[in-house]
Amino acid sequence: MTTKILDAQNSPKLNNLAWYSFISIVSHKKWYWQAEVHERHLLQPIIQHQFVARYALYRELGNNFSLCAGVTYLAHNTLKNNILQGIFPHTELEHREKINKLNITHNYRLEMRFFDDSNTLNITTNTQQTFYYHNLRVRYKLQLAYPILNIDKNNKIYFRIFDEIHLNARSKLSNNGFNHNRLYVGLNINTIKSLNTNIGFMYWIQQSGNQIFTYRNIYWIGFTHRISK
Repeated sequence: MTTKILDAQNSPKLNNLAWYSFISIVSHKKWYWQAEVHERHLLQPIIQHQFVARYALYRELGNNFSLCAGVTYLAHNTLKNNILQGIFPHTELEHREKINKLNITHNYRLEMRFFDDSNTLNITTNTQQTFYYHNLRVRYKLQLAYPILNIDKNNKIYFRIFDEIHLNARSKLSNNGFNHNRLYVGLNINTIKSLNTNIGFMYWIQQSGNQIFTYRNIYWIGFTHRISK
């Protein structure tokens, strides 16, 4: 199974992708619920690569900290007539700060990664199983956002940049600690009070267990809708 995942990730056809996302946030006092849908496909040729759905419940802790618990569902096209499914429970700590006009956000996420394949042999028990534990992953993201244009009093355009590193904290199925790094630059366009549009470019560097690096150019457009109750 690990070989199957890595073969797809290291394919040179995965260099250029397009990502589309929609995020819905419903907040009430110190709580908010976030639901995300992500569609990702290859550009050459145009083939679906991944579908991702993520749900999380956040709680404001005070002093610009928040804590969440959630789960992610992944459907990954291995390009070998097989869809690999994954379920990733996670918890995340977020810290926000502001220096003059510069908005800084730190995200620390810990997720357990389970994959589903009825043809996978459990290497520890030598038995067949549907879902198996693959690894524990640690993610850290540093994001900066700076307003570059005021449309009116409430609506602005922000220049946005972030860097996110993914590390394999514990795994019996892979021997690399570093998994991949995402570097993003783009614009956050806030023209409607409850709706933001994000347009940007991401450069992705990934290392597989056999020390092969994959480089991806990702063009991303996303929408975020917020509702306060």
